[in-house]
Amino acid sequence: GEPLGADGWAWLRQPRAYLEVPGSAERAAAPRCMLRHGLGCMEHGYEYLGASPRLALAPSTARCQLALLAALAAHTGSVLVGASGVGKTEAARDLGRATGQLVVVVHCSRQLPSSSLGRLIRGAAGAGAWLLLEEVTSLPEAELLRLAEQAHAVHAALQAGAASLKLDGAEISASRRFGLLATAGICGRAHGRGEARAGAA
Repeated sequence: GEPLGADGWAWLRQPRAYLEVPGSAERAAAPRCMLRHGLGCMEHGYEYLGASPRLALAPSTARCQLALLAALAAHTGSVLVGASGVGKTEAARDLGRATGQLVVVVHCSRQLPSSSLGRLIRGAAGAGAWLLLEEVTSLPEAELLRLAEQAHAVHAALQAGAASLKLDGAEISASRRFGLLATAGICGRAHGRGEARAGAA
């Protein structure tokens, strides 16, 4: 097989944790636990989640998590697409457990009040949680457009390094640990042999 060299993809695609110790010029800063997985790099969330079982990683799940972490590290949204029951939500939850992040799961429907989505995004952005919207395509088109605008505003602020932004007329804090994920179903299980796939939003 491919040798596990320090620069080889067989090694880089493995989830790894590194302790970053500040240099002499940053003595006041505390050491940070940094997570690297493929092209993604982010700080551990330090969220205590207890002793919970981990997901057995199939190759397709590992590829999804690789794409998710790269998207989250770049402060962009990501959508997990697959047939019902293939493990889209569990793949995201398991990645949250591995990275010490609180994952807030919300099931979307046409009955979800429009004001609730804005409050959820503001709360998750301020707390630094990952917001996972299940079956996001079940929302009305107008709500999807509004959600896209809000997500773009938060992601643009994070990419610019801002600590706060204005959303819906209110000033909110924006934690760099915030992540916005969604799941979307497809008809049947023909696509990807019933596997989940992740893509940037």
